[in-house]
Amino acid sequence: MKAIKRLLPILVAVAFSMVAFAGVAFAAPGDQLSEPETTIEATNLTAGDSVVYFQLVEWSSSARDWVLTEVGESCGVTLAELKNGISAEEAATIASNVTGSGTSMAVTGTTATATVDAGLYYLLATPADTNKDTVYNPAFVSADYKEGGNTVSFNTTYADSAVLKKSDNTFDKSVDDENQTKYNDVKPGDIIPYKITTKIPSYSGAFTDPTFTITDDFSAGLTLHGDITVTYGNKSTKVTNDDVTITPNTDDGGGFVIEFKDAYLLSDRGVVDVEVTYSAEVTTNAPMSVNAMDNTATLEFSNKPDETETKQDITRHYTFSIDGGLLGGGDEVTKELIKTGTDASGNPISEEVEYYNEKEGAPLSGATFTLTPVAPTTGQAQTKQSTADGRINFSGLDAGTYTLVETAAPAGFIKDSRTFTVTITPTYDTQTPDLLVSYEITITAPESGDTPAYSGGATFEMSNTGETIVKTTASGEGSDTSFINNTQGSELPSTGGMGTTILYIIGGALVLIAGASLIARRVARKQSYVSRVS
Repeated sequence: MKAIKRLLPILVAVAFSMVAFAGVAFAAPGDQLSEPETTIEATNLTAGDSVVYFQLVEWSSSARDWVLTEVGESCGVTLAELKNGISAEEAATIASNVTGSGTSMAVTGTTATATVDAGLYYLLATPADTNKDTVYNPAFVSADYKEGGNTVSFNTTYADSAVLKKSDNTFDKSVDDENQTKYNDVKPGDIIPYKITTKIPSYSGAFTDPTFTITDDFSAGLTLHGDITVTYGNKSTKVTNDDVTITPNTDDGGGFVIEFKDAYLLSDRGVVDVEVTYSAEVTTNAPMSVNAMDNTATLEFSNKPDETETKQDITRHYTFSIDGGLLGGGDEVTKELIKTGTDASGNPISEEVEYYNEKEGAPLSGATFTLTPVAPTTGQAQTKQSTADGRINFSGLDAGTYTLVETAAPAGFIKDSRTFTVTITPTYDTQTPDLLVSYEITITAPESGDTPAYSGGATFEMSNTGETIVKTTASGEGSDTSFINNTQGSELPSTGGMGTTILYIIGGALVLIAGASLIARRVARKQSYVSRVS
């Protein structure tokens, strides 16, 4: 008891010094028990994570004082420094020097416990492979001779304490617009604004070479437009500075790489919010039935001292085509719109008759069509001619409504005078809103003269698991292929047209000639009369 009484003033002083530094170092012992064992506890873990401990300081009965353990002797911090409280720098030194597997703590749910001798312990938590959101830093807990009550909490509240806790990391990339869905389907020339938000964890010196890198990758059809703005803490940068390096992404088709430097990651700054804003321009006019464009952002960060983890977020955008190449179908093409030709009796004019959904037609080339967007659908009008197989390819289309008009028929054929309405309607996945699962192209036309009204269309279902595949199914009345036919012959004159006009012109000319002749004859008679009188 006399020894204990002699030690009490020292232990109380140590206890107060530890409490002054947020209670991170070992507390003074109370009255010794016959079996000096107690428990240490770490709370607020993520289920599945693990914790090990290393004892740095122990009680020596022979010395009647606290002494360094074998591990403590190699931790890089003296006993006196430990007794005075553990600073952030000292915690980093200990984490860097203490090696080995440690002793596992029993984990139940989000709490780890262990039965130990009295002393000071260094706790190292490791996130499970499935836990990509957490970065743990070293923690320290003291265990005295009383039973229980020696707890440290890994929580997300940061304080000026050597108990360096955990960082919960998030990573999100999205279209930077309140109406994000308007950028699901796009057209060439559209500018898509993006925003990436994340957090930089608080790294201790245990992370000797930490990594925190954001990589953006544009697929074909998208290209970086304008500046990249990076905001972190109270700073904003568009160029390389002491904290961040921004370089082009040369590994793929385009994009950028933002790399935070070690000096900044290891600085005493706490958790920092990061926001990256930038834009991409849609450049593709690919004649595919659907041109799928991805913008992929990837975060690589250190979540363990010797390992990195990655997170990824993707936005998807699409342009559409009429009579475009079928995705996943090799050389196969879609056939929403086929120009055909028949003779005056309605028979195919070509020996190479093709069948589309049990309907026969002879492809006709050289017919000119104009496709024009109807508000609120935007874009430029496109004028195209039918090819040898009768297809009329309009590409780089946004979803919406268009008018389709035949502006010129091939020589020897009668032009179709109707105005067709073309509608492109996409359907997106309910769980992943910008993932296209199907789209429908409908082509309708009103009755015109002897030509009946037409309503037909094609539905395309997409599978985006693995390789993108498109398949066609019939939809609406008739066929999923729309025939617009030209009949051989001359353009019939319209009412008051060329035939009647020619008669009027000839008749008018004859009247003028007759009138002029009559006037000439009257003048001649008058001159003759004057001559006789004189």
